[in-house]
Formats: sequence, C-alpha cells, structure tokens
Amino acid sequence: MVEQEFLKVVEAVGRGPMFYNPSAQRVESDSSRHFKKVGERLAQWVREEVGIKDTDIKPNHAWRHTFKSLSYDAGIEERLVDAIQGHAPKTTGRTYGSPSLAAKAEAIKKIPRFKI
Repeated sequence: MVEQEFLKVVEAVGRGPMFYNPSAQRVESDSSRHFKKVGERLAQWVREEVGIKDTDIKPNHAWRHTFKSLSYDAGIEERLVDAIQGHAPKTTGRTYGSPSLAAKAEAIKKIPRFKI
C-alpha cells in the first residue's frame, strides 16, 4: 500500500469516509441506495481492473473475512483486529480505552503482503 501511495489518498481525503461522499446520499438511511451503488462500483473495479473473476468471491465482504483470517494467523489480538475493522466491542470492559493508531499500524505490518 505504501508503494502504491495509498497514504496520499488518505491524506487527501482527511477525516470521514474514503470511498464515498456522504453528502451525495439523497436519503438518510442505513439501507440507502447510495451505499449499495458505491459497493457495486468497487466490486466492478475489482472484477475488471484487479482481475478477480471468481463469482463465488464477493469482493467487498470477502476482504473483511480474509483480513480477519490473516490477522489470526499473524497472532494479532482479536480486540485489535476488531478495532481496525470498526467492529463493536463485545463487552463493556472492551469499551474502555482503544488501541492507538500506532498499535493498529504495527499490527497490520504483521500481515504478509497479499498476492493476487
């Protein structure tokens, strides 16, 4: 990701969602079509540009599963993995404090580069 200058994308976007513009949402709802369209465009990019043609793989959701599996193999603490993925804490005690950005970055470094 560093080689692909992804950090420049992150810096350009600043705070908030990186892959869609929330102000483009016409209806405020979790089931808004806006979110679905963004996902559809991302999946299309994965199929056409990245080259993942297997229709049994649902690109957007499969990445979350793959990251979880790779993080377990790398020995990363579940709470840290959940924080990276934005999953809600499982217990009240886990809501106290949160992993730092530095801790998340170090955890991600433990995951081997994914080959397509």
